[in-house]
Parts: sequence; structure tokens; C-alpha cells
Amino acid sequence: MLNETAIVKQLAQKIQKLLPPKRTRRGRPRKDPTKLLLAIRYVLRSGCRWKDLPQQKFGCHYTTCWRFMRLLMKHGIWQKIHTELLGELDASGRIDWSHCALDTSTVAAPKGGMPQEKTLPTAASAAQSGI
Repeated sequence: MLNETAIVKQLAQKIQKLLPPKRTRRGRPRKDPTKLLLAIRYVLRSGCRWKDLPQQKFGCHYTTCWRFMRLLMKHGIWQKIHTELLGELDASGRIDWSHCALDTSTVAAPKGGMPQEKTLPTAASAAQSGI
């Protein structure tokens, strides 16, 4: 069984191939994707604010991590990696698809979904406030 850092390093290698090239020759070089992914994972798993990311632990500033995550989302890299990893796990027989769930709370219903029952209007209350 691989430890967490080894798994993140493998993921960082896959992401490195998908990253768009850096636009300019100026500025600082990109941080190590492994460190950035470990920091992003920490924020997503712990639920802490980006500003509360311990910089000493991960060796990068919270804005750097947030921008890297935004870059991955903007270029569809999160989705590509997710699809690729699911494919690998499925091919190796490590996913039991009979025990999966779909959260439809954010999926729009076609044509507006089921019609709502109409509620009868209530009469205006005659009660006075106690003030």
C-alpha cells in the first residue's frame, strides 16, 4: 500500500503533463506540484480557510495554492485526472459500481421537474401582537 505522499507524487506527475506551458520567461518558476497538491488536499479535507493554510508545513503561500487549484479547474485538468483515475481503478477491478450513489441535488430537472401542489391561501390573521 502506498503512503499518501507517494500517491500525491504520482498524481503530480500526471498533472505535470497536462499543465499549460508558462506564458512568460519572467517571474518565479512554478512551485513543485506535489507540495501544491498536498496543500490543496489539506484545505479540502480539513475544511479550513485558505488563509489558515500552514505555510511552514507545505512550503507555499495560500494564494499560490489557490491559484494552482484555479488553474487546474480552468483548464479541465481536475476532470481529466478524475476520469483517468476512475478508468484505471475500474480496469484493475478496484471499483464496485453496485455501491455507488449520485447526488442530484444540484442537477436541474428536465422541463422543470414534477409540478408542485398548489396550496390554499390562508386567511389574514386577526391576532394582534402583544406589544
